[in-house]
Amino acid sequence: MKIRPEILDHWPEVSARLPADFDLEATARLRGAFTRAREIKNAETLLRLALAYGGLGMSLRERPAHGRKPAGSPA
Repeated sequence: MKIRPEILDHWPEVSARLPADFDLEATARLRGAFTRAREIKNAETLLRLALAYGGLGMSLRERPAHGRKPAGSPA
């Protein structure tokens, strides 16, 4: 399966579909999905990783390069 890189650039559209008052970090911690920051530093990165792994068919070895925020994006 060939992964189209442009698919990975749609995070702003995906995150815009979350409710305005949705606290991704708190929800991930409450549900036990994100308990400690190690290599994955926050819940947003974890969600992006899960979506790419499950929805795009990427292996966990392919994904790290795409998990980093693009240059110029807010911290």
